Amino acid sequence: FIPGSITIQFVFSNTFNDMLPLFKYQLIGDFFKIITWLISFIMVAKSMTKLYIFTEILFTFIYLTISYILFKKNGILGLSIAYMINYILFLFYLLYVFRDLLFKKGKNRF
Repeated sequence: FIPGSITIQFVFSNTFNDMLPLFKYQLIGDFFKIITWLISFIMVAKSMTKLYIFTEILFTFIYLTISYILFKKNGILGLSIAYMINYILFLFYLLYVFRDLLFKKGKNRF
């Protein structure tokens, strides 16, 4: 069972089947991207706007760097893999930034 193959069959024609290897990494990356967006909104809510902007710029450069390296190694598939890796790293960074807030025991977490 591959969610990407169902998407291709439902939305596109069979000529898009060559894109299937890209879908796996794209969907995994999108999953982590949504999680990072949800956690990033805590930054905005807690008036951490400068840190939010810095984080977005930092991970854009990280994404570009990983993309460049993996594109040279794996071609277009490397770009999809870089997207996934970037958002996994982004999630770990946000969990580190909010470790006290997210994992603190007791009351008054938010």
